[in-house]
Amino acid sequence: MTSVDRQALLEHLADGFGRLEVASLDRQRFVPSESKVEDMSTRAIGAKLEKALDRRLSKQDALAPVAVEKKC
Repeated sequence: MTSVDRQALLEHLADGFGRLEVASLDRQRFVPSESKVEDMSTRAIGAKLEKALDRRLSKQDALAPVAVEKKC
């Protein structure tokens, strides 16, 4: 592939990507507020942690200890 062919390919790709951008759709795009982004991040981390703990605890062979009541 020559440098002319590469240049033509890059121009073709750039034109294709340029056609993907539509101004009317950009105006409709949802942009979350800073607090919403923080809330979604916190919830995502919590969900990942819960999933990891469930996976970790479900693979155990040992049984969970049973609380024994003391008789006085």
